[in-house]
Amino acid sequence: MTFARRIIGTVVLAVGLGSAVAAPSAAQAQSQDGVETVSNVRVALEVVSVNLDAGRVVLRNLETGAETARAPGGGLPDVLDLRPGARLSAVTTRAVSAYPASDDAPLSAPRIDGFSVPAEREGKPALVIGRLTSEVVELVAWDAASRRATARRFDDSETSYAVRDPAAQAFLNDHSPGERFVVDVSETTVLIREPD
Repeated sequence: MTFARRIIGTVVLAVGLGSAVAAPSAAQAQSQDGVETVSNVRVALEVVSVNLDAGRVVLRNLETGAETARAPGGGLPDVLDLRPGARLSAVTTRAVSAYPASDDAPLSAPRIDGFSVPAEREGKPALVIGRLTSEVVELVAWDAASRRATARRFDDSETSYAVRDPAAQAFLNDHSPGERFVVDVSETTVLIREPD
């Protein structure tokens, strides 16, 4: 599957999940060629502040109270008419896929593509924001007991990951340190402006 098709597929998946009534919260698939995991998170947010001069929008998760600052790129303030007190619904879909790279594939710096598309759902303004990252990494270690994998990246740095997904764990059980993998991560968020 080409990079462009993955981006288009991610947009279609995100819009579909944003409108689905009973979308699954997690799904996974494994084949001898690779593994893919998908997770969905739905949250209700409130705008705490908008400071376009400082390039910052602060959002509060209404369930946890946690606040996060975002760069207001991609038309976020204009499309969604953001101001303090505004409420948003958000569905974030994160898909991670890994499959063996050729034995002579060089480790590669992450390739990052992003997009932002204005939309509408049930008469409400919406914004679809996404990012697709792809890179080749080398498996350094897999500890099935602690469920931690360590990978070497293009700059020789090592990154350790907690692997919670059973399909991903099974995939790693079938592979050995020194093997290289293409890892694609797509994250798409559908933000919907709720009426005041």
